[in-house]
Amino acid sequence: MDTRQLGYILAIAEEKNLSRAAERSFITQSALSQQLAKLKKDGLPPLFVQKKREMLLTAAGKIYVNGARAVLKLEKDAREALQNLSSNRIRTFRISIASYLKPLFYIHALPALRHALPQADIKILNLRAGQARLALETGETDLAFFPTLHPTHELFSYTKLQEDELVLTHLPNSAPKTLPFTLPEEGTHLRSICDHALTDDRLKPHLYVETNDLETASRLALLGECTSILPRSRMTDPDLELSSFELPCYFYVVAACRKNTHQPLIQEAIREMGRLL
Repeated sequence: MDTRQLGYILAIAEEKNLSRAAERSFITQSALSQQLAKLKKDGLPPLFVQKKREMLLTAAGKIYVNGARAVLKLEKDAREALQNLSSNRIRTFRISIASYLKPLFYIHALPALRHALPQADIKILNLRAGQARLALETGETDLAFFPTLHPTHELFSYTKLQEDELVLTHLPNSAPKTLPFTLPEEGTHLRSICDHALTDDRLKPHLYVETNDLETASRLALLGECTSILPRSRMTDPDLELSSFELPCYFYVVAACRKNTHQPLIQEAIREMGRLL
């Protein structure tokens, strides 16, 4: 099996859905189904089992996917090493950033990094909640900035950059829990924390809109259209009132990388984000 086919199986395992995996892999769903059929024809045991609307890995599938990740990681490292050797560049650095932190990183931290290390090839990745840790484990990303309720991890080095609180943002003298809610987009790090807070508060609000743009969410709250759930540290409009959940929802913004990592660009990126937050 070639690396392209390995990538197809990884896409199914991570998306848990043939349609999304096909879209991510830039092939048709029919072509992806044919790849699965070919594996079965080659004598491999079933790698997936259909449960409700999700495709979940079997025990054999988990073994296969772990091996596929290792092979693809070796292939990617070899390709980048050859590219860097031929162009005499510093190696490629891949950084994953939670959606709501990207404007801050792009406008302030990224220019400082490019000035400090102009030869570095910096790639910014878009990863959903939960994918950043997996990408760190497989070496697909070198550094990740994201919010989390649990700022420690046995496999990675976590640097706590900020302690924050998720709050209800609304007009003064309004009843925030009776309004429809503007929430972070589903699948994002901030949304996973938001869902946790809503569950703890036993709230099942009517959804107004989903957006990762904090300024848009703030403006909607200012119009009185909705209650927006946002980080307290990012709210500065004096015309808005901030209310804690019944069980206050505190979280941390962390910088995560593999342990014993001493790359200058990674350390500089952590310092820049720590200075900004």
